[in-house]
Amino acid sequence: AQTAALLDAGAGVALLTALQHPAITDRSDLCDQLLWALGNIAGDSDVQLRDHLLKAGAVGSLGQLFSRMPHFSWNFAMRAQVLRTKTWLLSSLCRGSPAPPLEEVDCLFDYFIQVVAGSEDARMLAEALWGLCYLVDGALSDDDAAARVDRILLAGFGPGELPTEHPVLVKVVQCIGRAGDCQNPLAIPALRLVGTMLRLHKPQLIDFATAAGVLPALRNVLLDGHAPEQVRRDTAWALSNIAAGTAAQAQLLMEEPRLWEALCAGMEQASSKQIRKECAWAVANIAKRSYSATTGRRPDPRQVLGLVARALKKDTFDAPLNRALLDASEVALRYGDELARAAGLRENTLASHADELGLLDEFEVLQRCDEAIVQRKAAYLIDAWFGPGVENEMPETDEKTSSKKSEHGRSPMRSEARKFGA
Repeated sequence: AQTAALLDAGAGVALLTALQHPAITDRSDLCDQLLWALGNIAGDSDVQLRDHLLKAGAVGSLGQLFSRMPHFSWNFAMRAQVLRTKTWLLSSLCRGSPAPPLEEVDCLFDYFIQVVAGSEDARMLAEALWGLCYLVDGALSDDDAAARVDRILLAGFGPGELPTEHPVLVKVVQCIGRAGDCQNPLAIPALRLVGTMLRLHKPQLIDFATAAGVLPALRNVLLDGHAPEQVRRDTAWALSNIAAGTAAQAQLLMEEPRLWEALCAGMEQASSKQIRKECAWAVANIAKRSYSATTGRRPDPRQVLGLVARALKKDTFDAPLNRALLDASEVALRYGDELARAAGLRENTLASHADELGLLDEFEVLQRCDEAIVQRKAAYLIDAWFGPGVENEMPETDEKTSSKKSEHGRSPMRSEARKFGA
């Protein structure tokens, strides 16, 4: 209330006007104090105060200040301090819910991108990354968010000029490193920006992220026992969104050294159920796609069946994930059919292995659940591989007589499309 009263009395306009005073050219400390005061107003929980500054022309005034700074008599340390505070202020002007109108802050994309691409100052980089996060999170829809991500990628490039290894994304991915270091302010906003891009399920964005080196970076965070639980959870979530991409993109997770193993360990050993859940999504999506690939590494089907059995025994998941785990079981069992047929055997040993793991018991539990997409799938698996008279015998190869022709459609995507960190 006090801040609002000050703004009503003209404090915001006065602060912005003072930034244009000639005394600023020799007083970096005065400039920094003015920016600090404006930043505290912009970062207030009442977004009306932020909007008051935007309507007063804050972005334009700060742009004028930036263009005049090369002519000031400040030394390097003075300039660096003012730029840090200015970047924090600009980031605060993009923050809050509801988000500011895009037309008021659109030009800040270019400023934040310039900082990310050209600065090595950790504090400036962190605020610029947060600014980009706020700009993308402020989208009104996924299509709007995708357009804002395109705005980041296209900055400085003409039509058809986008490089495969995008320099800004490469820098963002580099900032993900050392997530377990509490002194590193870059990892969380960098991970949030990448995670927000990946949740949009745009194949091109996943391609850009993987080309920038995101897979080893995410693997290292997932394996970092010092990283905060939420950071590791959101890392697993980002990986699960890559696994939900195209078959070729999911295969990249299998090919990246130690990443499959990290996801399996997270699915079974993570202390947080949310981390186990996101790793389970990734494992299920990888399994569903890898067995159809003609080349490349495939998961061990016995391992997949074991992971699913132990996950279903240990945790209670929502219907979409239960369905995805059932689908992963099906592709592993079908792969067992193929292996047996190729070896001239009539018995699918993987079905016997699944029974020994207790997976049939878990199928029977899910067959009695209330969710139809899970209930029908579980019943189908029991009938196809464990039903009366089956005894693990191979089916006829003719599609018309095959007892394992699935009629249950595609596995659903997760029901929620939560934003990063939610």
